[in-house]
Amino acid sequence: MRRFVPTLLLIGGIARALSAQSLGASRAVETVAENDLFLLRGRGVPPDYDYTHGTRAGVAWASAPASLARVLGGESSCRATEARASGCVMTGLLLTQDIYTPRRDGVLPVAGERPYAGWLGVSASAHRVAPRVIRSLAIDIGVTGRPSLAEDAQMDIHRLVRTGPQLGWRHQLAGRATLGARYGETRRFERLASGTRSIAAHLEWSAAAGNALTAVSTGGDVELASRGAAPWSPATPDAAHPPRMFVRVGVREDAVLRSALVEGWKQGEAATRRPFVAEGEIATGARWRRYAIEYRAVLRGPEYRAAPTAHPYGSFRLTVDGY
Repeated sequence: MRRFVPTLLLIGGIARALSAQSLGASRAVETVAENDLFLLRGRGVPPDYDYTHGTRAGVAWASAPASLARVLGGESSCRATEARASGCVMTGLLLTQDIYTPRRDGVLPVAGERPYAGWLGVSASAHRVAPRVIRSLAIDIGVTGRPSLAEDAQMDIHRLVRTGPQLGWRHQLAGRATLGARYGETRRFERLASGTRSIAAHLEWSAAAGNALTAVSTGGDVELASRGAAPWSPATPDAAHPPRMFVRVGVREDAVLRSALVEGWKQGEAATRRPFVAEGEIATGARWRRYAIEYRAVLRGPEYRAAPTAHPYGSFRLTVDGY
């Protein structure tokens, strides 16, 4: 009997290893850097205004507290294929800093221009993952004004790239605490092509309400991807296997009811907000083992009446999965 014990232990170890391989990642860590300097272009100086820089660092966990999962009606872990098929809940935490500047820089505010503004905040989110649909709820807590550190961050960037300082930060948007909530749904439709290729489309809508932003957004995209056998990732919860390589084209329309970062805290304080803002993007990315990188080129329509044209910027995202 003793001679069979090592064999049984070996078989058990192999079974456990195979079971672990069938599980998805337990978390995904991501960092994002966005800047109009990152937009691929020919000659010429990049447009250093409007949404001029953004930095994000976050973690998405494949699980949620059992009490939260019960409230949202799903399993408390999304790592197993069976849990995602029946409905499961995952959570996330994101730290964000956004920087905005007017198109015309000056020591004194220019009438009709958006204010110099920054937002620094934390977002806590929960996502219910089910076949073809993800429902998300997030709470955003942050601050504007000098506590957002936007002026310091932009001045450091300008010193790094050896460009002149922005002149108007002394009359930036006033410091104020912000609180908001967001809810959204994303639906995925996928068709497998030859080999490992797939064509997928997403339709999404979301609504945000708070003292800094109130808006409703709708949009969609089409993605052509090459997929491998990489395990499910919380970074792309709607896909059974994250893509090895992909190209994506997307559009979005925002109906903006309130935006302190455009019109200021008081009516007539800064720019006149446009009620509808369109946005388009082209993205591409690649994955190697548990590492993924994505680049996006974004064109966002004018957000206020004095803005004559849309604003382009580029975005890099690095994601690392943990098991």
